[in-house]
Amino acid sequence: MTMSRIARKKKHPRRSPILKSLNLKTKPSTKWRKPVPLPPSTEPLEENCYTTSPLINGYIFVRKGDVYITRHCRSRTKQSGRTVYVVYTTQGKALGLRVPKEIYSSVLASAEETSSSRAAAVQLRDERDRQRAAELLTQLFPRMPSSSLTEIVEHAFLKGSGRVGRSTTTSEERKAVLAVEAHIRHMHTGYEALLKSGMERAQARKDVWEAVKTVKRLWMGEEGGDQMKLSRQLLKNRHTTGLIHSMDSTGESPRKRLKTDNVVDNDVVLETPPEAKVEEDSQARREAEVGITQFVSAEAVGFSGILKKRYTDFLVNEISLSGEVLHLKNTQTPNSGSKENSTKDQASAETQLVEQPKLETKLEEAAKPAEPEKNEEVEEFKLSDDDRALFDSSFGAEKTDKIIALYQRARENAKTRPGELGRVVTSVLSDRDLRTKIHQTIRRAFSSQLESSTDAEGVMVISVAANRNQRNGQKRGDGGAAGNAPRERTNRVNWDELGGQYLHFTLYKENKDTMEAISFIARQLRMNPKSFSFAGTKDRRAVTVQRACVHRLQIDRLAKLNPILRNAALGDFAHSPNKLELGDLHGNEFVITLRDCEITGVDLGGDLAAAITRAKEIVGTALRNLRERGYFNYYGLQRFGTFTTTTDAVGVKMLQGNFQAACEAILEFSPHVLAAAQNPAETTTALISSDSKARAEAIHLFNTTGRINEALDKLPRKFAAEACLIRHLGRHRHDYLTALQTIPRNLRLMYVHAYQSLVWNHAAGERWRLYGDRVVEGDLVIINNDDTNNDHGKDNVATDADGEVIITPQAHDSARPADDLFTRARPLTAAEAASGKYSIFDIVLPLPGFDVEYPANAVKEFYQSFMGSERGGGLDPFDMRRKWRDVSLSGGYRALLSRPGAEYSFDVRSYTRDDEQFVSTDMDQLKLASTTTTDDSATTAAAADSNPKLAVILKFQLGSSQYATMALRELMKGGIKAYAPDFGGR
Repeated sequence: MTMSRIARKKKHPRRSPILKSLNLKTKPSTKWRKPVPLPPSTEPLEENCYTTSPLINGYIFVRKGDVYITRHCRSRTKQSGRTVYVVYTTQGKALGLRVPKEIYSSVLASAEETSSSRAAAVQLRDERDRQRAAELLTQLFPRMPSSSLTEIVEHAFLKGSGRVGRSTTTSEERKAVLAVEAHIRHMHTGYEALLKSGMERAQARKDVWEAVKTVKRLWMGEEGGDQMKLSRQLLKNRHTTGLIHSMDSTGESPRKRLKTDNVVDNDVVLETPPEAKVEEDSQARREAEVGITQFVSAEAVGFSGILKKRYTDFLVNEISLSGEVLHLKNTQTPNSGSKENSTKDQASAETQLVEQPKLETKLEEAAKPAEPEKNEEVEEFKLSDDDRALFDSSFGAEKTDKIIALYQRARENAKTRPGELGRVVTSVLSDRDLRTKIHQTIRRAFSSQLESSTDAEGVMVISVAANRNQRNGQKRGDGGAAGNAPRERTNRVNWDELGGQYLHFTLYKENKDTMEAISFIARQLRMNPKSFSFAGTKDRRAVTVQRACVHRLQIDRLAKLNPILRNAALGDFAHSPNKLELGDLHGNEFVITLRDCEITGVDLGGDLAAAITRAKEIVGTALRNLRERGYFNYYGLQRFGTFTTTTDAVGVKMLQGNFQAACEAILEFSPHVLAAAQNPAETTTALISSDSKARAEAIHLFNTTGRINEALDKLPRKFAAEACLIRHLGRHRHDYLTALQTIPRNLRLMYVHAYQSLVWNHAAGERWRLYGDRVVEGDLVIINNDDTNNDHGKDNVATDADGEVIITPQAHDSARPADDLFTRARPLTAAEAASGKYSIFDIVLPLPGFDVEYPANAVKEFYQSFMGSERGGGLDPFDMRRKWRDVSLSGGYRALLSRPGAEYSFDVRSYTRDDEQFVSTDMDQLKLASTTTTDDSATTAAAADSNPKLAVILKFQLGSSQYATMALRELMKGGIKAYAPDFGGR
């Protein structure tokens, strides 16, 4: 039985080998139990001991878990002729080993040295396994949809999952067939619904078996699996199988293909069901709840249209700090593109895999006690003049020379124990600041190969670092050659020659969150997502292009991911010495298609050309008005969440110190969502996503049963906050503050920032109601801000957790990062307000905090009354400090009005096909450039509508602090019709 299958059996844990040998039962008991006697070990040079047994001098405890470390610690200890102690609890559970310290240190060093080669070999094997699985599935099921093929490979053959694809007791073909049957059963029949209704698993499998066989035969291309027979089978078993999807000619749900498949030629775009459109009254009500109420040009003519009917209707291209609009231009590595390079890389990985045992053997020999032995000669080390002057003035020239000589010995004798290389005893240093400076200089100047300590009398002692080989493998400085006997046989990367430690690249994605894409890339590279950074997050239901960077990664490794990325691509690679920080962008360029537009005074039933001309006049006038007069810089609805309890409501509870209520608000769900999840056949679920239903089920399961693991298994991965609370509160039921602190910082800051956004939105509406577009006494402007266009440079702005740029006054004791900039605002005098020097675009309003200035007019009283009301949480704008630093808000400033850039364009076109694409994406352009001919006949369009419709295509640029939805709201006068993503096409 494999280790993965053993680990899965949590409900039936295996008995300890010690207990099994003594034939003792493992019945749990809360009473004190007598320690289980340990039988003598049957292995040579091994003894069993308790955790309470005294630790032998020179030994160290190594906890089990890392197979490489425990295996080599065991083998090397025995090779040296010493005893390995296997440590057990008093109840007979094995915890780890006790081995000599120097052997443990040598194993850690070898683990560090070989980590990259071992990881590369594992990744190579895993990739081969996935490729073999995909090839076998394609061979057995040639008509299987590509999306189903990908899901089966990623799910059933996932390493460590213990699923059928990882079984070692089943033939490859049998594993493939079982995996396909399981996929069809769960994804294309009502199997899950039958289980939820209470039916036994065996009976449910029996009821859906005929449907599973029919779909399987269809995918295999057999005569018995034709579409007609499939339809008859589904009709026959409708009531018994509870089928939840209708199948198309490929045997896959059309709705599912539209969401996941990357091929659009044969996709059928579904008509918009009436319930998929959000009524205008509902949209206006939601906006009013969060303070979005005013229009700058309320008298202007607007129009209505559907936004994001297809995700390719919303294109977002990032604008760099240099003003360049980013486009994906090339997905190849700068100096590759040939198969020769990829073959060479694969051969290199295989060579590392083959040569690894030789390397380990040499490291084992190095771990054996031996006389000091010199490695290859290293270059003579020279201390810098400044460091030499510091050491001479503190210790004297003689002591400094001895320190340098000690460092040289450490470099030349990498295999020698630190205690055998001696140490340098210097003088007494009474100045604490000087001691700190010398400690830091020694670590830096000698590449962490030497360490310094101060005894009780204040005498500083310099010695060779005990873990210098491990440190050397992690970070090297000048002359860091210690411990490089094995390192010299690997290819070190000179990041300076490549251009810097940060690899910048362009991320192109379709219908994905930025973090979703980054997390997937990190998992494929076996890296921490924190190694990646980007300038700002982008919309999910859109096609977006942005720059990102990753620390210490070579181009070829990242470029090789392109073939496995779905609806995403990486390109335009370049190394840089600088990291890409949140907020390192000038703004975004939007190309937005609004479909099924209705414009007052435009009748498509008559002269179509005249109607389009009239529509262009109205849209052009509205765009010019938007540029000249601007729009309210409101925080959009996405700032406040989409669930029953909005994010600002959670933020209020956190600021009130009611942490229990905050946790309950995060874990709240709508009863109708749970009902839709539990009874899909009886409830209309057209507007409820599968993720929302799974979230409601998971939280309900946790609240009613307390079963943590089952709830987390059901909860979709993207609900990180809910997962953190369930995980912590399941173990510490009433520890609500710590539960909130387990949520990632950027995510938990989102709640209190949402409250600030709510207050700001209401204050903006009140400011406009009181004074309109006049600049009045008491209005706030940024100090020393000479830019009247409201396009603040990077040096004057800071970025919050959502990538939103706001003007921040102070970072001390704030929920914002420590490197936020200090910017101040001040109220205008009556003379300044009347001078004409300032325009409405210079006016800012504060985000509530303890270190902001409030307007010196009636708006100040509004802040007090609103925040003190029930809607505002009964808070005081002048008392925003909290003991919990994350909710102790310093505040910030945000411009009242914004406007798009000077360059904008638009077009109005008629169409009859709902799947007609009006704008090419960057990927479309790359594909077009790579093909010499195009075959339009290969494209199968959706059925044309006899009645023509209008589409408005807009292109404009906004600053990084501005919401495109708010610009569209002003342009269309609230005529945006949101479209439910579940029914979207490409």
